[in-house]
Amino acid sequence: MEVAKLLTKPPVQLIGLGARDSLRLEAGMCLYGNDLGEDTTPVEAGLSWLIDKDRRENGNFIGAKTVRKHLTDGPPRRRVGMVVTGAPARRTHPLP
Repeated sequence: MEVAKLLTKPPVQLIGLGARDSLRLEAGMCLYGNDLGEDTTPVEAGLSWLIDKDRRENGNFIGAKTVRKHLTDGPPRRRVGMVVTGAPARRTHPLP
């Protein structure tokens, strides 16, 4: 079915990037540039499960010294999830 035809059938409506952000946040998925970047390690972002066991052991990757320190000592900061009531949480909304 073509998108144009689909849009004529209620209750189908166009949505913007805000919906994508809300769904991504609800699923706990990271977006590079928002939730992680060059100044955020995988451990801080809660993604240490993605670091291969061999790489953890041999440290053969960029930033290995910092990442391995965070794995053993714990990260200085951590990305966490929050339960929000009311309107969907967005990166641009102020904290209550």
